Amino acid sequence: MLVDAILPSVLNYRRFFDVPELAGLPEVRWSRRLSRWTDASGVLNAAYEVAWGAFHLTAEQWFGEPRHAQFMMASFVKTANVGEGRP
Repeated sequence: MLVDAILPSVLNYRRFFDVPELAGLPEVRWSRRLSRWTDASGVLNAAYEVAWGAFHLTAEQWFGEPRHAQFMMASFVKTANVGEGRP
């Protein structure tokens, strides 16, 4: 599962990128705007969280760039070795 593979989320922007040295970077322009909008209103913040969660589970999985992902989740299932007699 790719997370933040298209645009850094507001939470990650606030935690890692909201510093004067990075303020002018075009890569965080939309995150900076979203951070300002969601910080100004609880309703906008709730709407953002719901929409962003849906985005992570759908479009981002299809169109996200794995090299840009801030998080990648992988899940594995261990199977029994041949000859152990366990399922």
